[in-house]
Amino acid sequence: MILKLFLRTARLNRAFDRIDKDVITPYKEAVKLNEALLKIHQTSTLLRGTSFFLAFLQQLHDSEKALQLADDNREVVRLAKTYKQISNFISPKEKVSNDAADDMLSLKLVRDYKPLFQVKTTEFMADLSLKISNDMGHHSSFNANNKALQNNLLALYVLDSLELVSAIDKGAMAKSIQIALAQLTRSLQSPRTLASAFTEVKQTSANFCATLSSLFSSCEISRVDDGMPEKTLLDVLLLSLSETKGASVEEMYWSKLAFKFKKSVAATMARGGPVARNLRSQYTSMIESADSTLDGHPAHLIKDALSLVGRQN
Repeated sequence: MILKLFLRTARLNRAFDRIDKDVITPYKEAVKLNEALLKIHQTSTLLRGTSFFLAFLQQLHDSEKALQLADDNREVVRLAKTYKQISNFISPKEKVSNDAADDMLSLKLVRDYKPLFQVKTTEFMADLSLKISNDMGHHSSFNANNKALQNNLLALYVLDSLELVSAIDKGAMAKSIQIALAQLTRSLQSPRTLASAFTEVKQTSANFCATLSSLFSSCEISRVDDGMPEKTLLDVLLLSLSETKGASVEEMYWSKLAFKFKKSVAATMARGGPVARNLRSQYTSMIESADSTLDGHPAHLIKDALSLVGRQN
């Protein structure tokens, strides 16, 4: 009985030995090999990523140096592209496979450089915005043939298209509209001067809108993005700011100006007094002035603003 039990146990042990030899041991070795290969792959990915990162830094340094030494600022577009490449490399908008971005940030070199790079990017964008604002604020430099201004506009577009649109909407266009608004608002104190104010504002706004349209039409996005061969910065501006498809810069300009002017008319009428009474007495002549000096969309918008006076007659 004991012998039979011994023989049976021996057979079971041999069976387990074969399973261990033929299945378990090869499986463990395969797991170890796979883990080793995974570590090699991760190391290879990090080394490759580090090489790219160092290459980007060298390219950034070269572009900054080239821009400083150049007689013009054509290099600013390439510099902006490099900033964008590094930004996408450090903080990709889309999740990449194998958590490569997280792996890169695990490197002290990349992790320590990220906040410094963010500061450099912010300063670079602020410098571009300031130069654009200065150039568009002087009629001698605010023209469609200003290559330096074109390059700065395209560079800011590369870095952040929304920042570019905001710089124009809240910068150059807002300043021009504010000047026109001040002129129209002053004329509310003496309605007889509205006709001449309308004429002057019509001319200055036409010049601004024509120059802005021509300038942005000259900035072809294909220079910085091959995927948009027929687009210009004017398309980007209109798409971002216009509430109506197919609207022009002039229509956007007058919509913003008329909205602000309507608020000025409302405030003036709310204050009452001799100014409000004078506006009411001159309402018909003010409407006639708008009809005779302005055309189409601007005339309609301004008359709508002045209608606040007529409602109190």
